[in-house]
Order: sequence, then C-alpha cells, then structure tokens
Amino acid sequence: METLRAGGAREIAVITGHRAGEIRAEVSGPGVVFLHNEEYERTKMFDSVSIGLKYFRDKCGMPGGKSLDGIFFLPVDVPLFTRFTMEYEKWRFASGDGDVYCPYNGGAPGHPLLIRASALDFLLAHDGERGLKGAYERLGERVIHLDVTDRGTVMDMDTREDFLRLSAYEAGREIPDEETCEALLAWFKTDGAVVRHCRAVAALAEKIAAECNRAGAGLDLKLVRAGALLHDMAKAYPDHAGTAARWLSMLGHGAAARVVADHMDLPEEKLGGLSESLVVYLADKMTQGEKTVSVEERFEYKRRMFADQPEALAAVGRRRELARRALAIARQGGFSDETD
Repeated sequence: METLRAGGAREIAVITGHRAGEIRAEVSGPGVVFLHNEEYERTKMFDSVSIGLKYFRDKCGMPGGKSLDGIFFLPVDVPLFTRFTMEYEKWRFASGDGDVYCPYNGGAPGHPLLIRASALDFLLAHDGERGLKGAYERLGERVIHLDVTDRGTVMDMDTREDFLRLSAYEAGREIPDEETCEALLAWFKTDGAVVRHCRAVAALAEKIAAECNRAGAGLDLKLVRAGALLHDMAKAYPDHAGTAARWLSMLGHGAAARVVADHMDLPEEKLGGLSESLVVYLADKMTQGEKTVSVEERFEYKRRMFADQPEALAAVGRRRELARRALAIARQGGFSDETD
C-alpha cells in the first residue's frame, strides 16, 4: 500500500472476505475503501475481482469520475513490486493505446496490472473462466507486455516458505546483486563503452576496498561493486548521477542509489573517513575509459579538455582537490596506490 501511494494511486480498494475485520483494522487509512464479498466462501476469486472492477467502473460515471483513466490491480500476495514499475507502466499507458499493461520478469507475467478505465465493462462481461487473466487475454493485442527488471512483480506467497523467501528478498534488495546490476545496465540501454568503464571502475573499487578491509575498514564489498557497476548507468541523461540514483531508489535499491548519487561530487561530510561512496568516487576518478590511471593523470586529461572553458576548468580544479583528499584517506586506510 505504501508503494501504491508513492506511485500515485489516489484511492485503494481492498476486497475482503475471510478475516475481514482483522484486515480492516490493520490497513485502514486515508484513501482506503473496503469492499466486502459476502459470498466469499461460495464464490471464485474473479467474483471478488469483479467487485473492485465494478466499484471503479461506477466511479467513472460520477461527478469528477472522468479523471479516472486507469486502475492498478494486484492480488494481495504480490507485495514487493516497486514504484519504478508503476511509473514505467504509467509512462507506457500515457504514450500507448493498450487496454491492459502487464509487467513481465524472466518471461513470467506479474503484477500490478494497469487497466484502462474504458476496458472495465469488457472485463466485467467475462464468465469468470481462468479468472482475470482469462478476461484480459480476450483483448489480444491490446494487452501490452512490459519487460521489467523488477523481480518483485512475479514473487507471490502461498506458503510460509514463500513468505520467508519474500522477506529475505526485501531485506537484501537495498544492494542489487551482480545479475541485477547487469540486467539494469542492459534494460536502460547503457552504451557499451560506458558499461566497460563501469566494470573497470568496479574492479578497481573492489581492490581498494579489499585492501582497506585487510587493515580493518569493514567496507561492504557487495555495495562497493554494485555502486561502481551502476554509477554511470544513466550517462546519456542530464544529471546522470542524480537520475540514476532516483531510478535505483524507486527500484528499492536504496543503498546503491546513495553511492551512485555521490560519484560525481563527493559531499564534504563523506570526506571524513572511509566509506563505500568514497571508494567508488575515487575508483571512478582513477579510471580513464577502461584503464587505471593516477588522479593527476585523469585530471590533467580533463584540464586539457576544458582548457578554453574557464567555468568548466574551475570545476575540474575543485574535483581534483576532492579526489586528492579522497586518495589520501584511502591511503591512510590501507590502499597501496601504485599509479604514481
């Protein structure tokens, strides 16, 4: 429900049946309406789905109802979809003419669905065979399949083991694993040369962090690698550090987002000691393309590049000083810099 609100849902309808009173007590709040299926013990899931579809179909005919252009739908046991998936579905919804937008991950259909309000009557005419999926599949090409990297869209829970699996996934989602990082670079169509640069930065960042850890730094190597792999994933976009951090945050990768946000201009407060952000920042400033270089060599290249642009040249000077300070901290922490 928090994700739905963050993704812009103005009203959330909860269809209840078994243990309805407990559910109402747990999730009541602003913008939440409860619709009860009195016959839940004798009806199918599609009957409960239809209660929700009818509720929003009828709202379309009420004053102000014309502003309802679509609804998200999901079963309650798929809770870990992300705001990014919602925003992507809304973007495709606004720029396309499909009636149902369905996220796919790993070739499997997931949730939430985004359903155009004008399709609600068609779905409600369904006989219930194969549930809501049977209803919307009759729309044929008007069902739009959206490939996403969001594993939460296809993770449901029918058993205690499923619940534990989802809990573990949520606990680890702050730092994406290697497979997810590579999938994100591919999904965002990051340029090949940029991807190779990111991998080179990741290798150097891991080396710096490992050497510092041997001296007792306690850095999270997984976070260092994820932040480095993803630091330039939005290189083709304005404010690429902030843009990538925003995307990663919406995808639930908050720890990686914070490291990526710092890689262009390390905040002053991060220059007081070793951190994953400082390591990734320094590794980036010591990598020219795919080659490891000294801080001085990297900034001399930048200085020549912007020699006739005073404002840009001043920024290069400021960043060189930051990089020098970061290098000094890393050296004090155990990094044996061999580039000088």
